[in-house]
Amino acid sequence: MKKISVPLHYQIFIGLFLGGIFGFLFPGFSSNIKPIGTIFIRLLLLLAIPLVLTTLIVGTASLNDIKSLGKLGLKTLSIYIITTIFALTIGIGLANLIQPGKVVINKEIVQQSATLDITQNIKENTNFDVLTFVTEAIPKNIFESLTNANMLQIVFFALFFGIALILIDTEKSKVITNFLDVISEVLIKMVDLVMKFAPIGVFALLAGTVSDFGISILYSLMWYIITVLLGLSLHTFLVYGLMIKYFTNFKVKDFFSKIRNAQTIAFSTSSSAATLPVTMEIAEKELKLPRKITSFVLPLGATINMDGTALLQGVAAIFIAQFFDIDLNLMQQLTIIFMGVLASIGTAPVPGVGIIMLIGILQSVGLPLEGIGIILGVDRILDMSRTITNITGDLTVACVVSKKYIRKI
Repeated sequence: MKKISVPLHYQIFIGLFLGGIFGFLFPGFSSNIKPIGTIFIRLLLLLAIPLVLTTLIVGTASLNDIKSLGKLGLKTLSIYIITTIFALTIGIGLANLIQPGKVVINKEIVQQSATLDITQNIKENTNFDVLTFVTEAIPKNIFESLTNANMLQIVFFALFFGIALILIDTEKSKVITNFLDVISEVLIKMVDLVMKFAPIGVFALLAGTVSDFGISILYSLMWYIITVLLGLSLHTFLVYGLMIKYFTNFKVKDFFSKIRNAQTIAFSTSSSAATLPVTMEIAEKELKLPRKITSFVLPLGATINMDGTALLQGVAAIFIAQFFDIDLNLMQQLTIIFMGVLASIGTAPVPGVGIIMLIGILQSVGLPLEGIGIILGVDRILDMSRTITNITGDLTVACVVSKKYIRKI
């Protein structure tokens, strides 16, 4: 009898679907299997940091000269910032159009969810500013940065190290780059092994997440959730779809078909960092993008490109203003876009941190920080969704940059 082989992406989707049903039907038991999903995330995160370090150093050094690095870096950063501005504009536009803050169902339930402890914790974490962000991007001790998984500092060190390799004798630098290239190959193979357990990990993660939700808070904030999900869908499929159609050699349908494994892992883990090993593997094996591009663009994107997070922050700021009956003028909404871009760059690629970065945006336009406590109850499901947008953006930009620069670098 011939053995039936089910492709991995179908296995993952089945795990996702069954996990959601299981979490809804058996909430008590589902919370007990959530640690299995946590182990899956930890295995991916275990590989993410060394993969960023090795591939970004190799990718930077392989550009061979500072001029090529400068061109690639400037173009990549520019595209990331432009797409983030688009994301914020879509989010703010939809929030103004739908006005989710004015159609909250059972407002009393929502206000009760903003507990004193949450509000106090938020007020104690309001130290976001541009100068601090720039200063903190430079590590004092790279081993401490690696231990704390400070992605921005790791990226800075990797870029700095890669630039230094370009400037020394080629024969000497090849010894290091060849060694790190082998390390990255081993890490990619480890990703292959971890991904064999993806259906089980995804099942456990989603079952545990669904069991944690309160139906009443989901229902009360229904229009806020709809606004965010609509914005994420528009940005993911319309903005990125148009970029793929007009700026790459890929067909839109083929592109989204090839990256669905990464999107599913992003949804289940809520972490761009945890998904990065899978994203890099798909970029090379499915999209056939050159490593010298992906090893530079994707780790950088996982650190500074958070379009989904930025879009949610735009919607959240307008929602909170509407909830408290505060009118925001055009300049204040433009300030939200500006601060949203900065916050997007400074957002760590791990679950839940985007909601903390919202603090600086609210402060910049004088909105009450208590508003964060209101939306915190539904942030997990939206965190899962916006991570899909984040990693899709990384892969889209990698495709755009690859077409434009592979023959020039």
